[in-house]
Amino acid sequence: MEYFLLEENSELTNKIKINFEKDEFNKDEPFILNLKTEKYVQFQDYIVGKNIFKYYFCISDKFYEIMSAYEDFENVPFFITDIENKIQKPYFKINIDEIDCLESKENQTNKNITLYKHKIKDKHIFKIKYNTIEKLVISIHLAENLLKSLPYGIKLIPVEIK
Repeated sequence: MEYFLLEENSELTNKIKINFEKDEFNKDEPFILNLKTEKYVQFQDYIVGKNIFKYYFCISDKFYEIMSAYEDFENVPFFITDIENKIQKPYFKINIDEIDCLESKENQTNKNITLYKHKIKDKHIFKIKYNTIEKLVISIHLAENLLKSLPYGIKLIPVEIK
């Protein structure tokens, strides 16, 4: 099976910006995140954030429907709300299992990742960690279904399987 790194598209200029230092992200219960959005802001389907010690992976409700059909994972719903512009969008903070399947390399980057097939088994979505960076990896089947939903703000980077 083929796999891809799921990433935020860093080239977007009109995406929502979230401060992941807020206390709400450390809780395991639903919350409302009040934001002031720009007039032409686009709500991307995948948002990755980091505070000092922890990565947060957030997905839109559209992505949640698709991903939850493939794997069970912990999630916390939250609502991005802009009272002034009368906008509210549901999102999910997800906690995906980490698999130690990464081939160690010096100067590891997104472009030279190799995963061990026998450690992945048949997982469709999982987390990997290298250096101090965490990334989500998805199977080609999941990637195809996400792409059919016409996502906004994602990038898929192929990884090598050994």
